[in-house]
Amino acid sequence: MAVGPYEGLKRMRTCIIILAVWSIFGYLTGHVLHLSLPSLLHLPSPGSGAQPSGVMSLIWLGFALGTVGAMISFVAYLYMFRGFMAMKGSDASYGIGETGMLLQMAGPVLLIIAVLLVLPSLSGGILLFSLSTGVIAAAAVGVIGAIASFIGAILAAVGLFRVGRSYGNVLVRMGAVLWFIVFVVALESSLANILGLLMELLLFVGFSRMMKQEGRSGQNPPMNLSPYSPA
Repeated sequence: MAVGPYEGLKRMRTCIIILAVWSIFGYLTGHVLHLSLPSLLHLPSPGSGAQPSGVMSLIWLGFALGTVGAMISFVAYLYMFRGFMAMKGSDASYGIGETGMLLQMAGPVLLIIAVLLVLPSLSGGILLFSLSTGVIAAAAVGVIGAIASFIGAILAAVGLFRVGRSYGNVLVRMGAVLWFIVFVVALESSLANILGLLMELLLFVGFSRMMKQEGRSGQNPPMNLSPYSPA
């Protein structure tokens, strides 16, 4: 069954909700890990010559959180991808966002593959290749994933900006700019977290307002509707 812009905007908003929940959880988890790092590593007293005993536990925890984050990101990006797909029916220019999200989805998938390439060596399981080969292969896959995500984020930001421009919604256009900054421009992590939450807030409110403009008919009314039009 064909879906209209309303459903597309709803899917986009769902993506933002998922990203916001994960952002908050990730920030709190990172803060807790930072505070508990010494106890996790079981750091010895200075001058004792002993080695930290919790390094592998910390590595495994990092792998677990990274994998969960990649899976959640993939699900969120899938909603945004399907949102652009639905929106493209009313304006073919939104296809650039669909392509961008397809590339961004490749990032989490390749990250999980990279983890799987190294995991057997760290776990002492059956080795298909040496640890050094696995690390090199994982690094190569990770670089490819980073490049795909980089290009995809640029295209997705352009698509989001076009959606906001079509509806005359400044919040979504601002969110699109922040999408570019957060996902493309290298930033210090704490600043990226703050800008990410701001981006998610702007896009959530913006998409909600645009859904009111569309109404629940599932049809394709003219774009650039006045925000004072009846829902």
